Amino acid sequence: MIKQPSVLIISDFPETRENFRRYLLESKFTFRILVEKSVSASLLLCQQQIDLILFDFSLPDYNALEFLAKLRASVNENCPAVIILGENDVALAVKLIKSGAKDYLVKQQLTKEILLQAVIDAVIKKDIELLQTNQTNQTSCANELAELNQVEQALRESEEKLSFILNNVNVSISRFCVFANREWQYDYYSSGCETIFGYTSQELVADKNLWLSRVLPQDLEQVITPMFEDIFAERKIDYQYRFYHKDGSLRWIRATLTSRRDDIRDVWYVTSVDNDITEQKRAELALQESEALFRGIFESGLIGILLWNLEGQITDANNVFTQMTGYSREELQSGKIYYSDITPKEYHQLDIDKLQLLLKGESYIPYEKEYICKDGTCLPIMIGCAFLPGFTDRGVAFVLDISDQKRLQQEKQRLLATAEAARNQAEIANTTKDEFLAIVSHELRSPLNSILGWAKLMQTRKLDENAKLRALQTIERNAKAQAQLIEDLLDISRMIQGLLRLNMAPVNLINIIEAAIDVVSPLAQIKQINIELNVDNSVGYVSGDFNRLQQIVVNLLTNAVKFTPARGKVEVSLSVNNSSHAQFTVTDTGKGISPDFLPHVFERFRRADSTTTRSKDGLGLGLAIVYNLVELHNGKVTAASPGVGMGATFTVTLPILDNLAPQLPQDSENPEVSLSGIKLLVVDDDKDCCEFVEFILTNAGGAVKIATSVIEAFNILQDFHPNIIISDISMPEQDGYMFLENLRLQESQTSQNKIPAIALTANVSEEDKQKAIKAGFQFHLSKPVEPEMLLSTIAEVLIPPNPP
Repeated sequence: MIKQPSVLIISDFPETRENFRRYLLESKFTFRILVEKSVSASLLLCQQQIDLILFDFSLPDYNALEFLAKLRASVNENCPAVIILGENDVALAVKLIKSGAKDYLVKQQLTKEILLQAVIDAVIKKDIELLQTNQTNQTSCANELAELNQVEQALRESEEKLSFILNNVNVSISRFCVFANREWQYDYYSSGCETIFGYTSQELVADKNLWLSRVLPQDLEQVITPMFEDIFAERKIDYQYRFYHKDGSLRWIRATLTSRRDDIRDVWYVTSVDNDITEQKRAELALQESEALFRGIFESGLIGILLWNLEGQITDANNVFTQMTGYSREELQSGKIYYSDITPKEYHQLDIDKLQLLLKGESYIPYEKEYICKDGTCLPIMIGCAFLPGFTDRGVAFVLDISDQKRLQQEKQRLLATAEAARNQAEIANTTKDEFLAIVSHELRSPLNSILGWAKLMQTRKLDENAKLRALQTIERNAKAQAQLIEDLLDISRMIQGLLRLNMAPVNLINIIEAAIDVVSPLAQIKQINIELNVDNSVGYVSGDFNRLQQIVVNLLTNAVKFTPARGKVEVSLSVNNSSHAQFTVTDTGKGISPDFLPHVFERFRRADSTTTRSKDGLGLGLAIVYNLVELHNGKVTAASPGVGMGATFTVTLPILDNLAPQLPQDSENPEVSLSGIKLLVVDDDKDCCEFVEFILTNAGGAVKIATSVIEAFNILQDFHPNIIISDISMPEQDGYMFLENLRLQESQTSQNKIPAIALTANVSEEDKQKAIKAGFQFHLSKPVEPEMLLSTIAEVLIPPNPP
């Protein structure tokens, strides 16, 4: 080997020059190193003794092929050269070898050892060449022969190396000639063509149309043909096309073409390197589809999406997320908003725990949390996060607004609570209903027992006058109790339906209270209960229904007397409250009200004691009626009790009227009514009721006919012309409505005068009353009816009041 070989390093990259220089200095051989960055300056240096040139393929003023041509032509064609290529371009490597390069290295695969080995090999070959040229004339033939052998050996090695490269790379290398008349023909294909195209080199070289026929026509027309002219300009051509492989599959091919004109033959030699990029295309297509899918989801209005990094920044978000939180996209893209800033503190640890799972490569189920919106409100969300593919420091979060679901959940809970309360109320109502039915049965049966018992005794026994009077008084008292029971039920029914009507007028509460005490006094006297009255005579008048207000007072007094033990006390007071309301209170020393029952004391059918050992305290309607009647008078009623056994106080407040003259009720007794000379027809399917009404009317002097059906009534009317008709409503076959409608029709057809009619019925609702009047009845009376009420109503119908 030359004692100190001269090596010229040419590169326009300072780092490359320094690395190559360092590699040579670190070798066990001693090199004389020259460094230059351009070809122009290097050509001058090459006039000296240079044993090896090491340079990049691409230099600022020339490329490697041009430099080799100038070096061979003018300076030192025997100087070996090693070229550094940027990539493993086999076609270019072949050109360089043919142009005189001793070897080539690929920069991406270059190491210190590879570089030194290439340099040493090249210098050794130069040594051999020098030794051969310095041999004496006597040995010149032998030297020439040896040199020839060496050249042949080098050529064989180069050819083997080139053949190995061409036959073992996974590409197709081909050459075709383009003539001046634009005709062309393949003259070479490497064995790699069989991998790329499926056809052998012999098949492709023999018939150029074979390759043409397998190119996708669209790509042949739009991609390959338009680039044909670039061949004549000797420009590098790079394009992609689709080719039908011999196995029928459609492959993507990338082709790189370089051309060189042979001036002597007037032909262009074109080298083509074809590489199968089908998998790359598939990967690109999959990536594009994935990106398009993500972009479609990102820009859609389906769900909020944000991008984040491990520093805690939100780097981007879609419109849905900005609409959710109120932040603009520019604010989020600025990187100044951290997801911890918009998350309430109570969720910070939860976020940290989920991030730790992601860092461990684990996934998790989306979880609920809240975000703080720009306006300060908290938004309930469902969130799921993941790292972006290929990254461990940035990720994506999918955010779903669940405020509607939360509201629905709260509404559901509210409805469930309401339903549960309703169920409890229904259970209570059902229990109350059962208790009510049992109480009604008891309250109806008890008076019936006395009524029927005494009636049976009067029929079967001979009673003296005192016993008869006692029996009649008992029957009357219990019948009234039943009538009151029924009236209470009717009042409650009217109140529930909103059909209770009041006859409002200015009234004096003192008169009402005194009248109510007169009603309750007999019961109080039996139990030796003292009723104390304290009234303020300055209390003004109130607007109300006299009878209904009296009913309020009577109910409260009756309740107080009923639940106060014998020799107890009931105190009644009337005073002015805040100068605008009259306040009426009833306080007793009775059994009181328990704190648990006090809130329910005014509810319908609610009784503090429903056991069989209870005291006889009615249906539990009295206080409910009081409550509703007070409300209808725009007043208020309250109940208070220190506890069981400590009495109770009921307070009623009513608004006082200003400067109105009172209209006192008239208590004049009704004069006796005489029906002398009056003919009456009674229609009722209940014979007992018919006999009772007939007895009343006959005793009053009336001439009475009885009919137990509508058909019978019309038969009687053929010969009997009554002055008035008293008819039931509910009857079999034809009811009272039908009877009167047919009667009115018959009267209009025969031009007869209308016979006045009174409905006497157990159908007592407001609707029943209006229906009776509409059918043609002049009055509607409820069963049971007092004799005086029946007679006075008949008199009112037959003798209308004088006009004023």
